[in-house]
Amino acid sequence: MHGIIFKSLKDFVVRDHGHETWDAVRRAADLDGRVYLPIDTYDDGELIRLAEAVGDETGTPTPDLLEAFGRVAAGQLLDTYGNVVADDWTTLDVVANAEAGIHTVLRAHNPDLDPPELVCRREQGEEAGTREEGEASEEDEMSEGRVRVVYRSPRRLCFVAKGIVRGVADHYGEEVQVTEPTCMHEGADHCELVVTR
Repeated sequence: MHGIIFKSLKDFVVRDHGHETWDAVRRAADLDGRVYLPIDTYDDGELIRLAEAVGDETGTPTPDLLEAFGRVAAGQLLDTYGNVVADDWTTLDVVANAEAGIHTVLRAHNPDLDPPELVCRREQGEEAGTREEGEASEEDEMSEGRVRVVYRSPRRLCFVAKGIVRGVADHYGEEVQVTEPTCMHEGADHCELVVTR
């Protein structure tokens, strides 16, 4: 996993709980003294151990913790990889292009990176549902108010993905609703996130 994720976790913990808690988390995860550089990659298992230790140290349920962390990580990811995000994109544009426009580029530039596999599809918003089949206009593009994301990863970090979506919305000063009708933590083989403007 990319070091920027580990750096984001550290920044999140230090911001909300202080340096002492981060030190205690690393000790509890048997990673005392471990330093994470944003330009390196690290074992996925270390992130899981750290996240579990943060939950134990702070008393925060793991899903809530991971989502809050993802929300913070979004800003750092946008700062680091903003060059693959178009200037005129919105939250839904970033989500819709996460695989084709962002993950694909990251994999091409660094084969060690292994972001989750996403299938992202824009859907018509309710306000566009009255148009007759076959009719199209520029208004259709503007009315697309929902993105459906199928998330597959052995890491099963859909909570982080939801937080990242909310953090992207924070970055753009937008409000979105994120629902998860299908989840690997409930026995499915993938997670499905629906992001609505």
